[in-house]
Amino acid sequence: MDAWHEAVFARENIRGVQLETWHHLNGCRMWLIVERDTINHEIHAIRPAHEGIAKILKNRTNMKSAMKSAIKPGTKS
Repeated sequence: MDAWHEAVFARENIRGVQLETWHHLNGCRMWLIVERDTINHEIHAIRPAHEGIAKILKNRTNMKSAMKSAIKPGTKS
């Protein structure tokens, strides 16, 4: 339990950009890797923590893009 406490609460909080692990508990419940600047709290990048989920989301995004480009404006799908 002491190791857990040290890892979660007593870790070094660097000044500048760092990678953090966030849990989107009240939303999609996904674990995320967030690149955040600790000086101004600016978020630089967000990605799923699990590579398998990242691949699924990337494939889904690519499929939606392909579908949008295949449907011409003014036509019914």
